[in-house]
Amino acid sequence: MNLLRNTIGVLMVLTTLMGCKSSQYPDLGEGMFADIQTNKGNILVSLEFKKTPVTVGNFVSLAEGTNPFVSEEFKEKKYYDGLTFHRVMKDFMIQGGDPLANGTGYPGYRFKDEIDDSLRHSKKGILSMANGGPKTNGSQFFITHKET
Repeated sequence: MNLLRNTIGVLMVLTTLMGCKSSQYPDLGEGMFADIQTNKGNILVSLEFKKTPVTVGNFVSLAEGTNPFVSEEFKEKKYYDGLTFHRVMKDFMIQGGDPLANGTGYPGYRFKDEIDDSLRHSKKGILSMANGGPKTNGSQFFITHKET
């Protein structure tokens, strides 16, 4: 597993682009987006703030280092910086956001599920929270590589 993680070598740096166009993404429409920068290229994902405000607020505040609920060790730190995609399933999905890089790490708190029936994993590039069951969301997320 360490070999896979080292081979992937993903450095995650998250930047949000809120309702603005960037010279890097001139065709970007209105909305809120996360630009996940890795050493394998950037991944641009849409954030569904209107449908999942708690989830998006959590994700953005962790990325920016402003989340007040994190454990002391993560206070005022950009939580996702330097983390890897610890779970990679070829042609299916990648999962990240775990400071322990083994699927068990979290920011020191959990929050409830926000489910909107209109949101589907209908194409590649869909960002979702990864969790271990109801009310176990924290910091881990996954991005689809295909429709699921």
